[in-house]
Order: sequence, then C-alpha cells, then structure tokens
Amino acid sequence: MPIREEKDDLPEAAAVFASSLRGQYIIGQALAVAIETMEKVPAPFTEVSNIGDMQFLLEHLYPLGFASMITRQDYTQTLPGIEDSV
Repeated sequence: MPIREEKDDLPEAAAVFASSLRGQYIIGQALAVAIETMEKVPAPFTEVSNIGDMQFLLEHLYPLGFASMITRQDYTQTLPGIEDSV
C-alpha cells in the first residue's frame, strides 16, 4: 500500500503508486474486469467504443492486467465451473 502523508500530497502519491509495478497491475486488472462486465451488457446498451478504448489501454499501457485477463479466460474455458471461484 502506498505511503500516505499530507492531504495535499495524495495526488502525487497516487501517481507514483499508479506508475509502480503493483499500481500498473491493479489498474490493468480493473480494466480487465470492467471490460468483461461491460461486454455482458445486451445491445443496444453495450458501450462498444468505451470497451474498445479500455482494451487499447489494457493492451498497450497495462499489459500485466491484460496477461491476467488472458490467463483467467484460459482457465475458465479449460476448467468448467472455475469462473465461480476466480
């Protein structure tokens, strides 16, 4: 967890954390989960452009989250019923 000092320092601390390996993983994971969730929304309510933009960010800026998404998809396709425990 990032070190928190003064309230005025929080945006800078958050930016430092976001650029760390752990921060990049967390952001990538959040994008991966958001994409999976948003893809389940039925048409015409599917936000296709937002999903596309999130996928672009995930693949090009947060590859650790992208790797976790691919691994999770592989497991859920290979092992039936695992999606309940992942």
